[in-house]
Amino acid sequence: MPRKASPDELQEARRFGVLVKAHRQAAGLSRVALGRLCGLSENGIVSIEAGRSVPQFASACRLLRQPLLALTPDDLPSVHRVQLATLERLDRALQSRA
Repeated sequence: MPRKASPDELQEARRFGVLVKAHRQAAGLSRVALGRLCGLSENGIVSIEAGRSVPQFASACRLLRQPLLALTPDDLPSVHRVQLATLERLDRALQSRA
């Protein structure tokens, strides 16, 4: 069972959701269209935009990789920025061994 998010994490989730919604609307995408582009359900997009909980890391990364949204790693909730930075460090370490 996932751990309960702290009030600060929920506030960041709401901020991220507001950004996703604003960028989606600026790109002229419906929730359904964005979901199809990112491999997420419409309900998943609704939940992220509402900021009811911290989105899963994989879902946040799918949105981050969608060029039409023009999101940056700084837009992610801090818990995901930490995870992304860790993955990038691991990737660099693996590449330096090759």
